[in-house]
Amino acid sequence: MIKIMKELWNKHEKELRERLAKRTDVHQMEYVDLVNLTFETIFNGDDREVKLNLKEMTEIDNGDYQGTMLYLIPFKTYQPAEYEYLMTYVRYGSCSVCDALQAAKSWCDEGPLNGKELKAVMAICKDIVCNTIKPYNCGWRENDEYKPVGEA
Repeated sequence: MIKIMKELWNKHEKELRERLAKRTDVHQMEYVDLVNLTFETIFNGDDREVKLNLKEMTEIDNGDYQGTMLYLIPFKTYQPAEYEYLMTYVRYGSCSVCDALQAAKSWCDEGPLNGKELKAVMAICKDIVCNTIKPYNCGWRENDEYKPVGEA
């Protein structure tokens, strides 16, 4: 986990949990929706000057029944350079045994999340945060906030 995401997760985890607990559309959510909600709440929800341009997020999925989805998210800036992105990923499977989101959906009744379901979806969101890196954070562009640190 990178330093800034650890700090922001610890600061905004409760807010994300509250937002998820109010959602009634979990059965329709996909990983891209969770990535969007997670970064909107954890990163963009902070009073930092630098924000992410979630509307320009790119999803890369070269899998079929299972695989990894990469999410490349630019900072809100005019024509972002290679070092002005965050990247995260989620692994997915073809059934509720090997896919965390499908499993969480299978436990959910229609309506707001609670208990086991909320815990499962929050675990996915934490993985999204833990998997985040800032590519090309090196040399003269290196920023200490984006260096890896321990878990949250």
